[in-house]
Amino acid sequence: MQALKLAVQSSDYLIAHLQLDAAASILERYLLFHSPHAAILNRLGQVRLLQGKPDEAAMLLKQALMLKESEDHPLAKASPLIAQDQVAETTSDLIDGDTDLTPTIG
Repeated sequence: MQALKLAVQSSDYLIAHLQLDAAASILERYLLFHSPHAAILNRLGQVRLLQGKPDEAAMLLKQALMLKESEDHPLAKASPLIAQDQVAETTSDLIDGDTDLTPTIG
């Protein structure tokens, strides 16, 4: 859990200072050594969007939402079609610019 916290805090700082390549490097390195986590995938998706890579961003954000959905609602794994519809709507909102992706440092 310490590695997750460190990766999240470090990448948030770097994203806020628009050091996107460095933030991506930290997040990608985390994923090399740990199982995927929604917070990491979400941040990497934000970075890719800021880097002008919307297709890669959408894929990462979709994965993050699916992981988050399965963590929050154990039945989501049992009904993937519902989860897919919810994910697609949310991802579309993100890509259309209806959601503020600016990271907050708290």
